[in-house]
Amino acid sequence: MAVVIHYVDKFYKNRTRLVVLRYIRGDHDGANQAKFLIKIIREYELEKRFGYFISNNAKNYDTTINAILDILLPVLSPASRF
Repeated sequence: MAVVIHYVDKFYKNRTRLVVLRYIRGDHDGANQAKFLIKIIREYELEKRFGYFISNNAKNYDTTINAILDILLPVLSPASRF
C-alpha cells in the first residue's frame, strides 16, 4: 500500500510526498487496511495533521476511512464525515 501526503509548506508551495510503500499481509479489506494506516499515521505523528482522505471508489475504502475516523477522531460523527 502506498501512503502519499499532500500539503502546503511554509512558503505556501504545494508539496507531495510518498510516506510509505509497504506490503500488506492478509486481506485487503477495510479493517485490515485501517489497522495498517492507523499504525502509519501514528508512526509519522500525523494524527492532528490530516484533513482529507482521497481514495478510489472501492467500498472497502469507505470501511477503512470510517474505522480510522472512529479511532482517531471519535468526536466527528459519521453523518458529518461526508
